[in-house]
Amino acid sequence: MHTKAYLLPILLLLSLHTHAQESSTAYTMVDQMPYFPGCEVYALGSEEKRNCSNQAVVEYIVNTLTYPERAKLDGAEGIVYISFVVNPDGKVIRPKILKDIGGGCGQEAIKVVRSMPHWEPGQLRGQPVAVQLKIPIYFQFTNTDLSANYTFRWGLLIDYEVTRKAIRKNLTEPVMVF
Repeated sequence: MHTKAYLLPILLLLSLHTHAQESSTAYTMVDQMPYFPGCEVYALGSEEKRNCSNQAVVEYIVNTLTYPERAKLDGAEGIVYISFVVNPDGKVIRPKILKDIGGGCGQEAIKVVRSMPHWEPGQLRGQPVAVQLKIPIYFQFTNTDLSANYTFRWGLLIDYEVTRKAIRKNLTEPVMVF
């Protein structure tokens, strides 16, 4: 069974708010929310830059996150909620598990968040400030039919329904799956 972990890109919807709220020296809403790197070609504050940033963080997490073996064995699926702060230099600091599903998923999510590159920091009144963000990271098994990856061959019979007569002809032949 293949597994997949992914992130729902609702991370930066807070950018629509224009007033600031301070939370332990980090704001939760500012004039300009932080941007994940890779979208520098877009204008600051543009919808294109926000969409690019959201997509870039999703891609980073999807490409970096590993479904923990213990979680696979335990059948742990669900959402891990992580909060973290993007400081005025753009560095990700203080990652914290808000909700865990067990099996090592929370620790894996923290590991990925800690490994993030520097962001473009958030701004309040034109000055870089620390901004607290929260993200949901989904851990979900993907039901994939593994038989699609193999070809069945038995004598002259290859991947299709056959008659009894055809089966009898192949009784002395080896069955091969490749």
